Amino acid sequence: MRLLSVELRRFASRRANILFAVIGLLFLAGSLTVLGLSTHKPTEAEISRAESQAEEEREVTERELKECEDYWAENPDADPENPDPDDFESGKVEDYGYTPDCEYLQQPSDVQASDYLGQVISFADEAEGQIIFLGVVFVVCALLMSGSFVGAEWTSGGMTNLLLWRPRRTAVYASKLTAALLAVLTLTIVASVLHIGGLYLLAVTNGDVGTLTPSWWQDNGNLALRFLALVAMATVIGVSLSMIGRRTVVAIGSVVAYLVVVEYGIRGLLSTVNTHFVDYWMLSTYVGAWLVGKQQVYSSYLDGTAQVETIYMWHGGGVLAAVTAILLAGSAVLFARRDTA
Repeated sequence: MRLLSVELRRFASRRANILFAVIGLLFLAGSLTVLGLSTHKPTEAEISRAESQAEEEREVTERELKECEDYWAENPDADPENPDPDDFESGKVEDYGYTPDCEYLQQPSDVQASDYLGQVISFADEAEGQIIFLGVVFVVCALLMSGSFVGAEWTSGGMTNLLLWRPRRTAVYASKLTAALLAVLTLTIVASVLHIGGLYLLAVTNGDVGTLTPSWWQDNGNLALRFLALVAMATVIGVSLSMIGRRTVVAIGSVVAYLVVVEYGIRGLLSTVNTHFVDYWMLSTYVGAWLVGKQQVYSSYLDGTAQVETIYMWHGGGVLAAVTAILLAGSAVLFARRDTA
């Protein structure tokens, strides 16, 4: 416990970590400022007009949903990937195609009056985007802060001195990892609560709260928890890479190199030679599946046909957890066995 408290103080006192945290918080403050400058309190006339437009749109979505349901009731054996051209011409199928469960059609309950309030922020509509923005900011901060925390210890010689005082390497590694996780997750949670709270106050005083249904709370709550888990994994990856490379630049450079070389370069190269299911081999695909629930990957063939596969949330989370665990285990083994000099 004493070693953990020392590591927490060391993490909090690092100038680089303070700088990264301040930059992250400035991004959040800037986001709220931009929203505040682009909104106003809606008038009764604006609200009435928005409600009227929303009601008209609900009628349209109800009609389209019924057409979809009727179509599949009449054509249960139709191929959703290759609908009959006559169905396009007759209007039975929209140009984006239907699926038997009509899941890609907008639901009438999804249409809200706040969607038609121009220049007025709605808390119900903006919250998801702000949660994603928060997640991206703190995933980056987690990598930078955890990588800097451990990398600086190696560069300054502090790690060697610490091991002379406390030679139990497993306990040292665990205390550093735990300190990084506690500090980053605490910062993320506190900043997120303040940011979302600020967004709510802004909507109350100078915008519109919108309709907060039980499904809204569940969907956004789950999204926030998944992003929090991603922040934790980013922290572990930052610590692991710095332990392996013994430099802050190794942790940051490895991530940047992966994004540039693999996600951009190799993805583009494989796509040009018609490699099937290129996205299957990209971590960004699994990040997307983990956050939004599922990702579809496509493979086109020379005969003009295409194959679609779906990667679901559990699959994305499993791959990300496996990558994190491999890096953590590898760095722990190297730290336990490698010379510190």
